[in-house]
Amino acid sequence: MKKKKKLHCGRSSCKEKEKKLRERDSKAAQIAMVSIKRRIDFSDGLQVERDLISIIYAPNRL
Repeated sequence: MKKKKKLHCGRSSCKEKEKKLRERDSKAAQIAMVSIKRRIDFSDGLQVERDLISIIYAPNRL
């Protein structure tokens, strides 16, 4: 994870830079959220539960 740079100064130019950095980070987060794909289909909750139980109680074969 990247460290965020903090700009500490009272000038309006620094505040504008901070605002632009926040906007850029926000945009990047939005793009990341949109690009996340659903990896598991939970349309049938009972089937998921059955599969989980079968995995839990499956005999240990190594």
